[in-house]
Amino acid sequence: MPFPTISLQTSSMQLCLSKLTPFRKLISDLISEQHGHPPLCIIADNFLAWCADVAREYGVFSALFCGGGAFGFTYFYSLLINLPHGLRNTAKSDEITSPDFPEVSSIHVTQLSELIRLADGKDLVSKFYGEVLLECSKSDGILFNTVEDLEKAGLTYFRRKIGKFVWSVGPINLSNGNPSGVGKEAGISSDMCIKWLDTKST
Repeated sequence: MPFPTISLQTSSMQLCLSKLTPFRKLISDLISEQHGHPPLCIIADNFLAWCADVAREYGVFSALFCGGGAFGFTYFYSLLINLPHGLRNTAKSDEITSPDFPEVSSIHVTQLSELIRLADGKDLVSKFYGEVLLECSKSDGILFNTVEDLEKAGLTYFRRKIGKFVWSVGPINLSNGNPSGVGKEAGISSDMCIKWLDTKST
């Protein structure tokens, strides 16, 4: 499925921000119902990271939940924050390296999604994601749907970059009880998978 159009992405940010007042009222009502006791924590999806502003107003710890894992989100974040692909014309190379994510080797410009290839920091799409990612950094911590040993590089990046709490809390499977999540039984048992993993070097 292609990325949404620029107008849709722009209206998405406006839609997100329009939810601030109702969300603020929700938290206020919740505190009133609990006789003045605020919630311990507010956890929001990365596209609802603006919830951190409301949490801060009420002195509540806020955490971002990234359901897609650490490595992919880290690389997406790094590329959009730094836009290193914009340097390729002067570097006379189509190989791109992220200046603040050295753990990743260079990639070819053709491996970038069209969204990131066209981003220059001034277009509406990169402005939209720039605002979203800025909001992400306001949270008190980030929860990643991953395992520490599998995505240490991505987790380390965010610990270094934002200097806040970063936890791996996965894997979280929302497949309604179906282990494969695709409407059929998984092809191998978990025991076979573990045995295979045990044969790999650490």
